[in-house]
Amino acid sequence: MKRYKELYITEILICIIYVLLKFVIVNRYLFLNSYFDAIYFFIIFIYFYFKYGIARDKNYYTKISVRYIIIFLLSYVLIIYGAGLFFGFVNSIYDNSLKGILINTLPVIVSIIFRELVRFIVCYNSKKNIKPIIFLTIIYICFDLFNGVFTSSINSFYNLFQFMCLTVLPSVAKHMLLSYISYKINFIPALVYSLPMEVVPFILPFYPDLGNYLTAVIAILLPFLIYIFLKKMFSYEEKEMAPLNRLLIKVLSMILTMFLIFIVALISGIFKYKMIAIGSDSMNPIYYRGDAIIYEKDTDIKKGDILVFEYNNSIITHRVINIIEEDGTKYFQTKGDNNDNPDLNLTSAEDVLGKVRFIVKYIGFPTIWFSERS
Repeated sequence: MKRYKELYITEILICIIYVLLKFVIVNRYLFLNSYFDAIYFFIIFIYFYFKYGIARDKNYYTKISVRYIIIFLLSYVLIIYGAGLFFGFVNSIYDNSLKGILINTLPVIVSIIFRELVRFIVCYNSKKNIKPIIFLTIIYICFDLFNGVFTSSINSFYNLFQFMCLTVLPSVAKHMLLSYISYKINFIPALVYSLPMEVVPFILPFYPDLGNYLTAVIAILLPFLIYIFLKKMFSYEEKEMAPLNRLLIKVLSMILTMFLIFIVALISGIFKYKMIAIGSDSMNPIYYRGDAIIYEKDTDIKKGDILVFEYNNSIITHRVINIIEEDGTKYFQTKGDNNDNPDLNLTSAEDVLGKVRFIVKYIGFPTIWFSERS
């Protein structure tokens, strides 16, 4: 018990000192930012090494897990670069000269190695109580988030949502996987996974332009798939789940499946209602870019209704400000609430897809990212 208390106190100090040094020193001398993590994790490792030592753990699963992690990583590279043939490629923002690669990658490699060694020492000394492992995992996630906030500008909900999808969720997935690997096996498979994933972007001269949406999905999905595979590999050594846990997983899976079916049905238009994402701010403050609206086909259109209609192969959602009848045909004059002037063209009844019924906040961002591939 005393050892676990020491681990908790040490981990808290690690987190506090990291944040204070970032604010006091790195914030003042920005050129130190590239080397700070490498130096900091090295110092932490030295402390843990002399305090707890490092086990020479010959785990039976080390070679097997390394082999399969490499297969997963190679498959990942083939898939994303194959996708790049369809979505295109963008040039790297990093210096790809030999000197530039060394300057960029060496601090990252050092920080990853000592970060994972510290994680393994904590995991090895917490076999009977995983709470220190969970706590260290949360601290590592917080480090990633702190660095993300430190180098990013989050001044709108869109930037916050982007930060959550591209930084927060991938960091959670990554560190949960690495802690699981270190706890079940050792630090070697964790290094095999971490080094290519975090170093390769500094080396390659170009990378696929998959856009924020696919990038976020892949960054979350890959650690999850590796975890599932490793979990199955260890499953025969683990006890069967309690009936209550099995029932809970089935219920949650059923709810998630029904929810996904419902969303797909809304998007595809199987129901009389259909959902689309909003890609502009022309209807502020009724709804914003990134929101989704659910509309229904309705011929009873009145002044003030918000229409969903087609114009020049685009779908627009604007409010009806006037209804005009010419030669027995009904036309609608529309305007975005946030626009200064009405739309230039009148909308015929044939072009109307429906009338807005409900608004769902924020869930349209992935669709926008995918369509823009920004």
